[in-house]
Amino acid sequence: IFVGDASGKFYSINVSDGSINWNYTTHGAIYSTAAVEKNYVVFGSADSSIYCLNATNGKLIWQFKTQAAVVASSVISNNIIYIGGSDRKFRAIDLLSGKLVWEFDKLNGFVESKPALYNNKIIFGAWDEHLYCLDSRSGNLIWKWKGDRDGVFYSPAVCTPVVSDEIVYIVAPDRKLTAIEIESGKELWRTGKYQ
Repeated sequence: IFVGDASGKFYSINVSDGSINWNYTTHGAIYSTAAVEKNYVVFGSADSSIYCLNATNGKLIWQFKTQAAVVASSVISNNIIYIGGSDRKFRAIDLLSGKLVWEFDKLNGFVESKPALYNNKIIFGAWDEHLYCLDSRSGNLIWKWKGDRDGVFYSPAVCTPVVSDEIVYIVAPDRKLTAIEIESGKELWRTGKYQ
């Protein structure tokens, strides 16, 4: 089990008896969940860095510095990490080297949720009232969606998009479930407001 805490420590815990295999200390709180691929474990810290550790021994492989806290969780596919930040940027980073592949910097709010990856599309919400769909290979914007209520507190930011049969499903703080066509970004339907 890999988990971080608000003191800035990140742990590898043995599932059979709960003992700590190793721990690594960052300089800020850890709010994100870790992503694991092969022998790499990746997570963000409020110290504005993204960390990649050796999953076996906890040694630092690389550290990617951003311009603000990283509270979002990441996904990994084909040795590429996809992760948003509080510096209003969304990035693709090479898992093996820690080098930036591309960066999307046209956000007006920070990212704190885990993105969804589907057919070379990466989908995530930000605290700017919008849900974004980018090309996962280039970082180019495919579409963005906004609900029918204005205000950043209705942003689809603290929720994880779910994709099934070419449709993105999202529940934002406006208490509505929305279905969006993944290819076009067209809103298919929304539920009514729940009390």
